[in-house]
Amino acid sequence: MVLILAAEAQPGMVLAADVTDRHGRLLIPSGNPLEERHLSSLRSWGVQEIEVEDGTAGIPGILPKEHFIEQARQEVLPRFAGSDTTHPFLKGLLEAAVMERAGELARERSRT
Repeated sequence: MVLILAAEAQPGMVLAADVTDRHGRLLIPSGNPLEERHLSSLRSWGVQEIEVEDGTAGIPGILPKEHFIEQARQEVLPRFAGSDTTHPFLKGLLEAAVMERAGELARERSRT
């Protein structure tokens, strides 16, 4: 299974794990191939990440989540130069900034 940003999801990808909301309520069960209505639900419920079957993540134009996270980390890390990113607060802030930027990169990619 491959963990991807929900913004990268494409019709035809097969869910490898249940998709739940932040309260644990089931939105889309695993094993379902994604359809446009599912993608709309993901956006509506604010789902950030989903797990898809390995074979379905190779749809052209889809990059693994890790690609966006690494690119975002390279862009964000210089902003924390001189800061102690091992401090729990700054470590959390850095990770939040990286994930936010990774989401932006994925959305930018999905528009092109």
